[in-house]
Amino acid sequence: MTAIVLKVSIPEDRRLPDTNTHVNRFQIKSGSSNRLYTIAQSRSGLWWACSCPGFIGHGGKQCKHLASLGLPGYHQPFEATLPAGK
Repeated sequence: MTAIVLKVSIPEDRRLPDTNTHVNRFQIKSGSSNRLYTIAQSRSGLWWACSCPGFIGHGGKQCKHLASLGLPGYHQPFEATLPAGK
């Protein structure tokens, strides 16, 4: 089986500290406003989520922010890590 590696470059000022429930947390800017949304990976299930209205309104199935990064939604486990900060 071939491993798929996802490299995501997130500026330092957009990274957020890990929490008890989520890791690899960072903010992404809305394409249509000045809002910032949080993308994070669940510690327990390794799935990705976004705090945007689209993700929440679609029952966590997907949003354009996850799609633009190549991350699946809807509780599909997907291992990816962010490079260590400088």
